[in-house]
Amino acid sequence: MWSLPLANEPSLRSAIGWTGALGALWIGVALLRPTTTFHLAPLLVAGAAPVLAALDAPLQSRAVVILAAWSGALSLTATAAVVALGAMDGPSLAPFPSPTLEAIALSVGGAATGAAIGIAIRRRPGATQRPTSTSS
Repeated sequence: MWSLPLANEPSLRSAIGWTGALGALWIGVALLRPTTTFHLAPLLVAGAAPVLAALDAPLQSRAVVILAAWSGALSLTATAAVVALGAMDGPSLAPFPSPTLEAIALSVGGAATGAAIGIAIRRRPGATQRPTSTSS
């Protein structure tokens, strides 16, 4: 069994903190401008953490994927908050019928893209992987 020690990994803690800050910023700005759709916000909230963490320190692929899933969930939570607060009244991009569906699709796509980029960064030449602990 393996574990992802988020509390003991500075690069992961930092990436999670930035993801939370981006999500809070999106909610705050959406409240100020409810008729404006911030199209890239869910993509950035979902995709930034795995990329930032992989740039900061070499990580295992599964750590990158778990971080992408976590940040995708945070982006979906921020989407739900913006919708619940009535701050998603702007237009949507084609082919999405509503800004809510657009934000959901971009959250999922951002998490997948962030994971792919994070894994690619991890595998770049010159990147070294940290040893894993085998003790439980």
